[in-house]
Amino acid sequence: MANNNEQAPTSSSDASTQRNVRGLTRGLLLDALINAGGKLPIKFCEFERVPVCSNASHLASECGVIVRSLAPLRYKSWTKIPRVERNSMIERVKNKFIVDTSLPMVVEFLDKSMGKKYASRRTKMSSHFNSLVNAEGATVEDAKKKPYKNVTEDDWIWLCDNVFNTTAFKKRSAAGKKAREAVPYNHRGGSKSHAVHVEARRKSGVVQAEIGTFYDIHTYTTTKSDGTTEVVWISDEARIRWDKINELLQLGTEEGATPLTEAQVCAQALKKKRKRRCASSDVDFNGGELHEMIQKQADQLLAQQEQILEQNQMIKKLQDMISEQQNVFRRFASVNVSSAQATTNGETTASVNVSSAQATTNGETTVN
Repeated sequence: MANNNEQAPTSSSDASTQRNVRGLTRGLLLDALINAGGKLPIKFCEFERVPVCSNASHLASECGVIVRSLAPLRYKSWTKIPRVERNSMIERVKNKFIVDTSLPMVVEFLDKSMGKKYASRRTKMSSHFNSLVNAEGATVEDAKKKPYKNVTEDDWIWLCDNVFNTTAFKKRSAAGKKAREAVPYNHRGGSKSHAVHVEARRKSGVVQAEIGTFYDIHTYTTTKSDGTTEVVWISDEARIRWDKINELLQLGTEEGATPLTEAQVCAQALKKKRKRRCASSDVDFNGGELHEMIQKQADQLLAQQEQILEQNQMIKKLQDMISEQQNVFRRFASVNVSSAQATTNGETTASVNVSSAQATTNGETTVN
């Protein structure tokens, strides 16, 4: 039996201290957009292998809706769910989006996105479980009686026994907590991926879109009492990284210095790892370089295709010549056979005439 009730405050003081937080996404805005204009198109960046369009956030939200409503809970992780079931959920995005799920890149992204949603929900369930068992005098059996919202009692008991109360899960949770605490600073980018933010700025004409994105998602503007505005950094560490960016850019303007590319500046100042698609390369890519590289490869591919077409035409021409020669040979052979047959027939006729003449002569001799 599903438990759809939220945990209600037990006193007026509890109610007054509860935060008014945002609820779960139900896809109402997405449904309204689809009703107004049809399915939403999704554009992927082949290099980043992620959506880089204004509809990317809607796609991410829909992945969450699908996982919460359809993903089976009695598995220890998303990857343990049979591939056929995961593919079925992936295909459901085509009910609302124009996206080609025959492309491995698209399937890979959707599978990872849904996996993150699955893990995120599992984390919330784990927090609910821990809050119950950590209460004074509480036990695991007590926690089993209070399922997480929208989870059936049977599923909740299975999760308590096979996931939350296991040594392996507790070890992974501790490691994850430690990793999150090691993050130097957060951002204000929301649910949109970093690639989407960068692409939006690049389309708007921002030359250094990567650097501009860092500034925008790590600062906010406030209005002071005197009416003036002030830019505030969300953390001291983010501000220090920004100062480092400006220092590297300034060094590139000095006489005799070789300016660093935007990717090189970000790699040094933000201590960013190289993109996973070029991790073994010694080349740093920015948007312009990437576009030039892709265009060069496209031109090479076109030249190869034209060369293949010319070769195919040459092969076809040679095949036609061979076929014509074979036809000539067949006609020549046919004429020779006919001539030979005619010669044979002529010799036979002559032989018959000679025999007839001899017979006539013999007859005349006998009469005499």
